[in-house]
Amino acid sequence: SVFPSGRQSLVSDGLHARRSDAWDECFFKFDEFCRSWVLEFLPALVAGPLSILLEGRIAAANRQLVLTEVPLLVMDVIFKWGPFLSLGLFLTCDLPTVGVEDAVFPLVLLSFRASCLAMKYAYLPRAQLRVMASSSSWLEGGYWARILGTALHFNATGTLAFDL
Repeated sequence: SVFPSGRQSLVSDGLHARRSDAWDECFFKFDEFCRSWVLEFLPALVAGPLSILLEGRIAAANRQLVLTEVPLLVMDVIFKWGPFLSLGLFLTCDLPTVGVEDAVFPLVLLSFRASCLAMKYAYLPRAQLRVMASSSSWLEGGYWARILGTALHFNATGTLAFDL
C-alpha cells in the first residue's frame, strides 16, 4: 500500500531492499559470463568491434578491448592469435613430432584466462555493469582495478607488481 505522502509501505520497501543491486553481486549472471567469455577469448581485433556492437564504445574501451597502442596490438597478436595460429598450422601441416595436445593446450590456457575474467564480470552488480557501459571514469579512475580484484604492490624483490 502507498501512504498519503506517496511513500510505500515497509513491506514493499523490504521487498525492494532484498532485490536491490546491493545483493546483486551475490548472484551469478550466466548471460554476462557467456558474453564476457567470448569477448575475452577472441583476439581484441575481433572482440573490440563485437563489444562495440553489443555494448557500445565506452564499454569496449572499459573492457580494454579497443587497442590503439602498437605494443598492446603486438601483445594481442602474440598471445591471442598465437593459439589459433598453432591450431591452424596443426590442422593444415602434417608434422609427425607435434601432437594434438600441443595444438590444443594454448587454447585451453586462453579459455582459462577468459573464464577467470568472465567469472569476475558475471558477479558484478548490474549497477557496476551499467557504470562500465556508460562512464569512461571506470577505466580512467582505476575503478576497474578495485572492482575486478587487482592489486599493485611491491613484491619480495622490490619490483612493482600487478596481480589480477
